[in-house]
Amino acid sequence: MTQPIQRPSLPAKVVPATAPVTTPMVKKDSGFTWTTHLQQAIRRPRMLWLIGIVLVGASLLALLQSSVLLFVFIGLVFILTLVQRSKEPRASTITISDAGIRIDGTTKFWKDMSSFWVEYNPGGLKELSIEPAKWHLPYLKIPLDDTDPMKIRNHLIVYLPEKEHELSLIDAFLKGK
Repeated sequence: MTQPIQRPSLPAKVVPATAPVTTPMVKKDSGFTWTTHLQQAIRRPRMLWLIGIVLVGASLLALLQSSVLLFVFIGLVFILTLVQRSKEPRASTITISDAGIRIDGTTKFWKDMSSFWVEYNPGGLKELSIEPAKWHLPYLKIPLDDTDPMKIRNHLIVYLPEKEHELSLIDAFLKGK
């Protein structure tokens, strides 16, 4: 028989019962809730031109080699790229509670997470990074916006170990580092 997972209780010193309710971050029971955009709008016209030139060049190469299937595939990639870039990012509601992290109604449980890291540069990036327990899944990156990173860190340290996460190659490219 499997035994139920014991969830540690939140110490009183981490989140005092008399903590004030603030606008971007709302204390609910023993957790926090805020709204943010998970996907930032990346507006780089040069990048769009570069992608377009590469796809047109690949399309011409596919036509010269008489590869209709490759030509159709490249056309679909181009169309999907344009559609994806034209979407406006939508606001997502993030809730951190005793059960796990809830993103727009989908809960990620603590047992499915390996570690966390709060990236905080005053006046710059404030982001929560969650490493999944399964190696093949990507890291979960959640912007903190106006949320106090120390309160989030103090709440998460009860459930997950804190470990610095390095930027992936794609994150470094997208953030221009």
